[in-house]
Order: sequence, then C-alpha cells, then structure tokens
Amino acid sequence: MGILYASTNCVVNFIAMFTMATQVNLVSERLGLPMEEPFSVENSEQILISFHYGSATTKGKPDYLLNGSILNDQYKFFFNEGQLSRMITLNVSPPRSDDVIRGRSDELMEQTASISATNAYHLATNWLDKVNVDVEKLCSEYQLKITQWKSTVRSVAPGVLEELDEPVMLPVFEVNWEKETIVGREKAIRPFVTVLIDGRTGEWVELTARDDIRTPNDTIFLVHPIRLVHVDELLSISETEFLKMDDTQKSNLVKRFVAPESMQRISSTKKDAPAEKKKTKEEKKTE
Repeated sequence: MGILYASTNCVVNFIAMFTMATQVNLVSERLGLPMEEPFSVENSEQILISFHYGSATTKGKPDYLLNGSILNDQYKFFFNEGQLSRMITLNVSPPRSDDVIRGRSDELMEQTASISATNAYHLATNWLDKVNVDVEKLCSEYQLKITQWKSTVRSVAPGVLEELDEPVMLPVFEVNWEKETIVGREKAIRPFVTVLIDGRTGEWVELTARDDIRTPNDTIFLVHPIRLVHVDELLSISETEFLKMDDTQKSNLVKRFVAPESMQRISSTKKDAPAEKKKTKEEKKTE
C-alpha cells in the first residue's frame, strides 16, 4: 500500500498525463469548450499527480487510482479517486481572496441574470450528462437545491461596507445535489455535485462531482475510475529505457498499465430523460 508520485517516476508521469489529457479532450469536445489546442502530455501544465492506493474500483478492492490536475490558460481539471471530479473556467473564476470576492460582488450587483433557476437546472443536467455523471441517479437518490447568489452589503470605500436594506440578487446560480452522510460522528446533509453557472451568459463557471467515500461501491459516475495494473512491472521500467522509446511505444504503455475498463468512455443513452422526468417537480421548486 502507498502512493506512486508521478514527480518521482517518468513512466508514471507520462501515463497520468496521457490519460488525463485523453479524458479532458473528450469532455471538452462534448461540452464544446473553445480551446486554442487540445491538451497533451507536452503542452499541459500540471500540479501534483499521484496514483493513490484507494478503494473505489469496480470490484470494491483497493487499487492504484489517479489523483491530479492539469490546466491551461483557460481551464483547470482535477481528478480524484480516478474520476474527473472538478472543472473550473479560469477567466471567470478568479482567486478567492476577500478583496477579489468583494470586488466581483460589487460588479455583479450592477448586472442581471438572463436565465431562470429552471434554466440553470436544465443546463446543469445537460453538462453533467456529457461528463459522464449519472444524472438519473442524482435525480432519484439525491436532493436538489438551487440557489441564486445575493449580496447584503455594498462597498462604499476601500475596506468600508454598507449594509443594504434589501438583499440584491446576483446573476450567479448554484445547482447542488445533496444527500445525508456521516460527518465526523454526526449525520449531515452535504452536496456531492455542484454546478456554478454565470446567469448572464448561461455558461458554466465551475463543476464539481464526487462520490461519498463512505459508500465506495455506490458511484454517481458512468465511467470506471482510472487505475493502474501490473504496478510492479511498471516500476521496473527505468528512466533510461523510457527515454529511448518512440511515441508509439510510449502510448502502448498506457494500454499495458492502465486497466482496460478505465479507458472505456460510456455515454449516457438517456440524454434528456432525467431532466424531463423531473421537470414539473423542479419547476415548482424554483418558481
């Protein structure tokens, strides 16, 4: 048991970057994300990457699961427990310092949303379906909560806030799917899927989806987690041997050491069914 850090092994790093780039490019194509060039091993920035000895495999047994993130100037993608778990649009999701948040809130107070909460719900389910989240499962087993951001104060001078008589609604919608889980020793309702939407343009700002670690055999994803196989054999490949490989030989490493089911991409066959199924109920909730 342990963690394989990509920073200490060039073969592990290549496999991690290749598989992340492959899934990110597929998701980007499905979502129609405008990008100057596709992600690749050569052009993608990376943060800490590892294969953690986790538990969320198809057989419910521990295995090495991908954790890491890659980014470019426009987007940042996170993988956790072998799944694409978070996506951020960087140009509309600035650093979250207090000053930045307050300045953004003041700017948003002068603008209005062009979509409704119901529109936000249908946009969110459409995006989630395209990134292989089981929307039907969310709608049947999780609690839906849609909120529109609001501000109760306004900046009147640097570091000086004025309390408003009435809250001002901001053009940002947050769509959450929640369920009861154990936090510490207590039961609590927590969100497991969140989609943040810019209500001015109807574009996603941030998308987060994760499984409940307390129920490892019960997943909201329609794809198998990215996990390694034949780890001992993988670690026996030296850096010298790897650097002598051509592109075809390197790509064959992925087929050799990533579980075959991990590379399969399962598209939902019920594209609009979840949204249609819940339409009347959710419209009533958001009116």
